[in-house]
Amino acid sequence: MFRLFTFLFIACLAAVTAVWVAEQSGNVRLLWKGYLIETSVSVFIGTIIFTAIFAALIFQLVRIIVGGPRALLKGRRQRAEARGYKALMRGMVAVAAGDVAAAKKESQRVQSLHVARPLSLLLSAQCSQLAGDELAADGSFRAMLSEPESEFLGLRGLLVQALRNGEVKAALELARRAYEINPQAQWVLKNLIELETLAGNWPDAERSVITAERRKIIDPSSAQRRRALILFQQARVALEENSEKHARNFALRAVRLRPSFVPAVKLAAELLVSEKRLKRAKSLLKRAWEGEAHPDFAELYVKISEPGTPLERLKILDSLVSSHSSHPEALLLVADAALDASLWGTARERLGQAMEGEPDQRFYRLMARLEQSEHGNEGGARQWLLKATRAKEPPQWNCQVCGVSRLEWIVQCPSCESIDAFEWNFAGGENQAGPRRTPMLDEILMDSV
Repeated sequence: MFRLFTFLFIACLAAVTAVWVAEQSGNVRLLWKGYLIETSVSVFIGTIIFTAIFAALIFQLVRIIVGGPRALLKGRRQRAEARGYKALMRGMVAVAAGDVAAAKKESQRVQSLHVARPLSLLLSAQCSQLAGDELAADGSFRAMLSEPESEFLGLRGLLVQALRNGEVKAALELARRAYEINPQAQWVLKNLIELETLAGNWPDAERSVITAERRKIIDPSSAQRRRALILFQQARVALEENSEKHARNFALRAVRLRPSFVPAVKLAAELLVSEKRLKRAKSLLKRAWEGEAHPDFAELYVKISEPGTPLERLKILDSLVSSHSSHPEALLLVADAALDASLWGTARERLGQAMEGEPDQRFYRLMARLEQSEHGNEGGARQWLLKATRAKEPPQWNCQVCGVSRLEWIVQCPSCESIDAFEWNFAGGENQAGPRRTPMLDEILMDSV
């Protein structure tokens, strides 16, 4: 409708102009090189208009003739780009679908058409990865480093390649370079935390954690957990360098962030004992026990207290576990101490309470000891020991990612390479200290898709 009104307006304007020109009276005389040209005003104006129109047409014709080849090439290029981006889209879909043959075919087509080089290199790299040609994929990602527009993406691809090959040092350098280019990218900072931790660069790892928490890339609880781990590792390094004071400070900072972090609590308590600060060490262990009833806390607490008799040991344990006296660990510990002190009634009472849950092998062994020590019942003791063979094993340090069990806590799982994934619980049980963790490598590879 708007176009119709525009056309009618122009037509009316042209008609009015033509009438106005025709109504103009008078003559025009032009003397040029001895020639006298005389005509009416209307004819003169009409001639000027016609000449201008004719000149414009000639100018456009010349432009078309001169610029024709360039316009033809431009049109061909645009059509090639359109085909190229369609091929790129089909190639990406083929990569996502895992169709190697189709992805390679579209990648070759993209290379011959006018597609932005970073995108064609990306498709080529993904096709190579899909086909298992890591060398070709590495070459494509490295080619992307030569252009500012694609360098960041190339670094990410090389980082994934390095992690898949277990090249932590190379991956760390790539992550640092990516952080220099784009420090706002979440995946960069997350990976930098993991890689600095793997490399043992504890101060750099802690700075990365603090930065990630400030930018709300990781939640405060996860940040505190990781910082506690880093501080504990710094304490161990300081201890290896014979700097017990620094080691104690690092360990206590780790405990403040994570009060029931068993390795840090034990180390801090042992260092306090070496400084003859027994009261502080016992207070630390008692607070840690209130957060998590771990047998190592009880063992160290008793060792610091130095009981002279089994009865004194029982009293010390009673004072420690009073805040969680009905916890299965507390019941078993007190029952064991009561057996050592020949207090059969106390031992039987605690074991009776422990039987209400789902006891493990330790319960049945203690029952066997009770039968043998109190009544000398060898047959009854054997029956309890037989039941122990069918009961679940005592809690251990279990990786919450792959399920590997160990007697001692370690930073990184040797099986799945997850960091800080070991929790004290029953094998195959649920994580009692926090949410299930994801392997660092899997997180990075999932982010790269």
